[in-house]
Amino acid sequence: MIDCNTGLRIDSTISLALTGVYTFNKVDTGDYSLSFMDKQNKRTTVYTGGRTTTSNDIDSTGFTLLPCLAITDTNVAYRGGNGGFNPSDPFSNVELISFEGKSDDCAVTLDWITGTETEAKEFLLERSLEGTDYEQFGIVAATGNSIVNQEYHLIDNVPVNGTKYYRLIEVSLNGNAEVIGLIDVTVDCNDNFEITNLSPNPAVNDVNIVITSGEEGPVTIEMIDMLGRTLYSNNEELAVGENVFSLSISGLAVAPYFIGVKNVQGETATYINFVKTNE
Repeated sequence: MIDCNTGLRIDSTISLALTGVYTFNKVDTGDYSLSFMDKQNKRTTVYTGGRTTTSNDIDSTGFTLLPCLAITDTNVAYRGGNGGFNPSDPFSNVELISFEGKSDDCAVTLDWITGTETEAKEFLLERSLEGTDYEQFGIVAATGNSIVNQEYHLIDNVPVNGTKYYRLIEVSLNGNAEVIGLIDVTVDCNDNFEITNLSPNPAVNDVNIVITSGEEGPVTIEMIDMLGRTLYSNNEELAVGENVFSLSISGLAVAPYFIGVKNVQGETATYINFVKTNE
């Protein structure tokens, strides 16, 4: 943990050192970043407020810090992991052993293991496309009380090419919620075609998409909401070059959506997102 004002490392008691998750205790008020060092003791990655930046220089010359996390309450611990760090209760209801994500055919399978649970109610799963604004997409019931390892998993079917950020939140029986896991997963599901344009965005009644293809062949165009539910599906034939399709969205609720295109194997190979508005 680094003091953003002085650049000096902060002496802090580290506990709950699990896979990708660390808790920093006895932290004074101030502005901080979370830094990882390589074997030569050179700074490689800094986590601040949920975003990451990595220097390509071996000596980190020109390294730029993102806005630091302001700590104002010294009575709580601060838990850090892949993607950022957040205030957390040092007496957590759940001991998290691991939280991992794996990309498979554009979907992401999330797996986590708890070592112990005390009066735990459920786990909330949240996703973000940029690492700052998260929204919930899944709930998994917790075992509740346990002193042996418990395994959980959830599949995120929303097709997003690139990096997705995930937060795992534990909710106790008394209603308290705590972020206990932060990870990012890279998804690569490109095929021989892609959606190269969508307009207008935001849209009110219709959206027009351009699919550029390197070969002829059948595809399936789908519209999906943020929970991964398919709202529209239609088979189309692509020609070589640009293919333009128009989709009606007048009956949709105001919200963000995805349009995905599946190949003949049924795999979502390209996607684009848009926002439905009323004006």
